[in-house]
Amino acid sequence: MKISKRFGCIKIILSSYALCFMNTVYAATPTCQNLKGQWFNELGSTLIISNIKGNGQLSGHFVSSDQAGGETFVVMGWVNDASPLEGLDHITAVTFAVNWDEYGSLSSWAGGCAIKDGIPTLSMIWNLVLANAQFEWDHMISNSDTFRPKK
Repeated sequence: MKISKRFGCIKIILSSYALCFMNTVYAATPTCQNLKGQWFNELGSTLIISNIKGNGQLSGHFVSSDQAGGETFVVMGWVNDASPLEGLDHITAVTFAVNWDEYGSLSSWAGGCAIKDGIPTLSMIWNLVLANAQFEWDHMISNSDTFRPKK
């Protein structure tokens, strides 16, 4: 009995350390070289990039602004940080998508990360596709977003 209680305490302690470590990892401010972290757009939505695999596959979550209910959705995408070429401008290419599940729509963003006014900035074009719309021509909407790191 005493041994199982000790193992239970050890599990709790190790779990606490793991949570502290995870918070430390995500507390780092994202950069164009390390996109992991929290990014905010001008509407108050949050893009959380939690993982980027060696092949460039990105994953995380998108939290809609409070105005849109503050719901959380899965994000999947890609990053391509090709080596800079001499004499050419360079960005980190980024794309990601969200399935808005019960709303019957999909959004995708494509753009890049560059330093603007000293701040890492994701400048993105987005497309929204609605499964149901009032008119045939009203299924697709395009616009742009700018995401900056949470301070």
